[in-house]
Amino acid sequence: MEKINLATALIKKWEGLMLTAYYNVAHVPTIGYGTTVYPDGHAVDIMDTCTQAQAEEWLLQEVNKAIATLDDVVEVSLSNSQFAALVSLIYNIGVDAFKGSVLLKKLNQGDYEGAAVAFQHWNKADGEVVRGLINRRGEEEHYFRQDMPVASTDNSTGDDDENSKVVGKTYSEGNGPRITHEEVIDILRQKGANPDTEVCLLGIRGYYLDSRGKYGENDRGIYDDALIWSFPDGFMTFVANTDASKKHKGYGTGRHKGMANLKEGHWKYRMGYHKGYPAFTQAAPVTVIRDGNPDYEDTGWFGINIHRGGRYGTSSLGCHTLPRKTWGAFKALGYSQLQLREQKTFSYVLIHENERRNPDAPILPPPDADLLGNFWR
Repeated sequence: MEKINLATALIKKWEGLMLTAYYNVAHVPTIGYGTTVYPDGHAVDIMDTCTQAQAEEWLLQEVNKAIATLDDVVEVSLSNSQFAALVSLIYNIGVDAFKGSVLLKKLNQGDYEGAAVAFQHWNKADGEVVRGLINRRGEEEHYFRQDMPVASTDNSTGDDDENSKVVGKTYSEGNGPRITHEEVIDILRQKGANPDTEVCLLGIRGYYLDSRGKYGENDRGIYDDALIWSFPDGFMTFVANTDASKKHKGYGTGRHKGMANLKEGHWKYRMGYHKGYPAFTQAAPVTVIRDGNPDYEDTGWFGINIHRGGRYGTSSLGCHTLPRKTWGAFKALGYSQLQLREQKTFSYVLIHENERRNPDAPILPPPDADLLGNFWR
């Protein structure tokens, strides 16, 4: 009963209750808690009305239909939160659509990560991306991930070249960065970005400066940084890596050049590909700091991309990477928000944790927020 109540509450939150018929985003007459077709098979008419009791009855019948569908076609175990997320999805997209979905296929293969990412496939109405559906899919995905197995079944390729060469230290990314959207917006504004109307990305190098790796140092080869998507109406935080996995001193800009690390600043990025896989790539030249004696700057097009990390480490020759089990959510959220706003490029602001801290403030303990951190405000 707990999981049914959880699913029903989630549906009610997103559908709302209307006792007179209205046109939904797909211009279909709708009534009650998102009912478009009555149990007897008749479509809702725009002149129809109902009572709350009737709306509750129709809701329960559709929820039971969704539950029966899960019992019939899902071949893996589900937690209560995963059950609720899937019932909400089926209620919204319909039984037939769910049965033919990539999400179900991934789920029955045991690929929980692939299934979680596939929620965002259902963010359109009449072929147009709808912000409300992005947000709903986002919360359903959030529910689904709460009890998701840690191990990834992703066996595809596409890592940085050194993935087979460098096995860096890794840490459990079970805690997400803690920061308010107000602080994120303030930093972005200070650096010349426009978070009030645009999708922006904030990177904080060394976010876990004192709780992961060597105390007080921004280590290489571990996920001790933060990447934060910011939208005009919400944000999400992720554990990430913003450093090359290893040091390699060199000189000049030719074959003997040193390893590159993106310089802190305001850069322009866009949706693109890294080794044939969807990623985020440079949209303009960037400045990097190369390992040397001493270190030195270099500006140009270096392929400093943002992509999925390796199986055994951060997998970076200068790119910024995320753990495999959170990369899918990071990418899907960024792509959907950029597509929604028809935004071809976005501001990527990179700062150091020391710049963010108040020198007089005490050092914060490691956060205990969940993996995906702050969700929608």
